[in-house]
Amino acid sequence: MTQAAAPADVDDATPDLGPLFELSRDAVIVVGAKTGRIVRWSPAATTLFGYSALEATRLEVDRLVPRRLRRRVRTALGLVSTPEEGWRPDRPVELTALRRSGEAIPIEISVRPIAGAAAEPLVLVLVRDVSERDRLKCERARLQEEQVARAQAEAALATRDEVLALVTHDLKGPLTSIRGFAGILQERATNAGVLATWLGEGLSRIDLAARKMAQMINELLDAARLQQGQPLDLFRRATDLVAVAREVVDDVQRSARHDVTVEATVADLSGNWDAFRLERAFTNLLTNAIKFSPEGGKITVRIAVDSVPQGRWAVVEVRDRGVGIPPGDLTRIFDRFHRASNVVGRIPGTGIGLAGVRQIVEQHGGT
Repeated sequence: MTQAAAPADVDDATPDLGPLFELSRDAVIVVGAKTGRIVRWSPAATTLFGYSALEATRLEVDRLVPRRLRRRVRTALGLVSTPEEGWRPDRPVELTALRRSGEAIPIEISVRPIAGAAAEPLVLVLVRDVSERDRLKCERARLQEEQVARAQAEAALATRDEVLALVTHDLKGPLTSIRGFAGILQERATNAGVLATWLGEGLSRIDLAARKMAQMINELLDAARLQQGQPLDLFRRATDLVAVAREVVDDVQRSARHDVTVEATVADLSGNWDAFRLERAFTNLLTNAIKFSPEGGKITVRIAVDSVPQGRWAVVEVRDRGVGIPPGDLTRIFDRFHRASNVVGRIPGTGIGLAGVRQIVEQHGGT
């Protein structure tokens, strides 16, 4: 290890600094209090700044920092008659230093006078590299910002879900009334023998539109429940999956200008299932197939049984000749509020229907 050769009076004035110079992990520098010239330079200072002891003793200490910060260094050393505002000699000073290579590094300096008989009063300067401390501080600040942003996002989502649940719940009342009165009118007109064709078609359209709205409202309610981590309520009973599929196909076929059919390898496929939820799942899948298929296209619901060592599984496929799903969207197509990239902005939708289908299937033990 090298140390700057110093005048005898400097050595005499700082005889007790030997261990500090050799062992301190912080850079130790002795500076003339009148000139600011470096007179002693520790090995740790060489490591930090890159100057040898001989090179350092040819410098004034303020050359170790950018020009704009040199007054701060002179203030800390007491070399200026008018200190900077807010400066306190009893506190470490944080600033940016320059290595010999020109690289900037954040440092913290502490200054204290050295009592002794040297011709020039001396000042001891301890320099600490605070790069890691500053990095950790920035990292903590970044993490705190992320936590705040995450909390705000979660609060916004919670508010959205709450509003969603309230609005959809309030919509169910008047919608039920619309469907109820449409049914009453249709029944009474039929009984009275005055149900004209146009009136019957109009009432059927009212009922169909109301059912579609009810479907969307139920999807919104389910989405809100799932967002809050609540599972769907299932009311299981003996249910024929093929019969449910045929009923849904009959319903959608009334208004769809598509050829929708059911192909089943078995006439009856019964299980302990929630018929209402399965009807919702079929309706959503078929509605999507109709929405994304050209008019007059063929849509097929295929139902089969797959026997594996773990038991018998019902396998359902809905096939159409529509726009298809881009490969990049396949892994997210059942995510809430996600829509395929090839339909966004072209075909309206909410992106919650398929998420509900997945939840219904998974709660029935399927995939």
